Amino acid sequence: MITYITLHFLEVHKFLGDTNSLWIAGKFYQVGFNLAAFAHKILGAKTTLSISDRDILQQASNGLFEQNKLPDPTTVVDCSDAATQHSIVLFIGDVLKKAAAGSVTDLIKVIALIKDFINGLPDSTKTCLANNAELKTLGLKYGIDDSTDPSVIEKKVVSYVTFHYLEVHGWLGSLNTLWSSGKYYQTGFDAATYGHKVLGITAEVISNLR
Repeated sequence: MITYITLHFLEVHKFLGDTNSLWIAGKFYQVGFNLAAFAHKILGAKTTLSISDRDILQQASNGLFEQNKLPDPTTVVDCSDAATQHSIVLFIGDVLKKAAAGSVTDLIKVIALIKDFINGLPDSTKTCLANNAELKTLGLKYGIDDSTDPSVIEKKVVSYVTFHYLEVHGWLGSLNTLWSSGKYYQTGFDAATYGHKVLGITAEVISNLR
């Protein structure tokens, strides 16, 4: 350990600074995850930790819920079986990669891709998610309940992307980098933050698109 610190001081110094920032920000899960990965690096073990698709989705969900000051969900991920979880993990990675490099038009098309993917999920998964109490509680944090028209949500997303493309482009690039680096908790946490900005857009702004 002393040898690694001596030979890689700048790297270790930056890592400790980043870890301190995460701790102060209350991102304790990510602190623990990053420390574990860095310990493997220092001690000469594999730096890439192998985790299941379920764990990936659980980490992302934890970030999403914790950003909203909610307990980590215990029932959401298990609405899908292992095969579906795998397809969701692959889809998220693929969509983030496409979105990070996309134009405004491309991002609008990504919305359609997401809708098609959700519609193609097994009926058992869709039913479970639609009736999931934890997701309903999360939805309320964004002003979404059982009476919310999905088209209203889509209009808000399209409006924000249209009027704030460069900002959204930066977000998606960051999320893609985090996901590709295995920082699933942080991906969920940051996505939750961006979600509040996007869904907070007013009806007046949306009307300007008509």
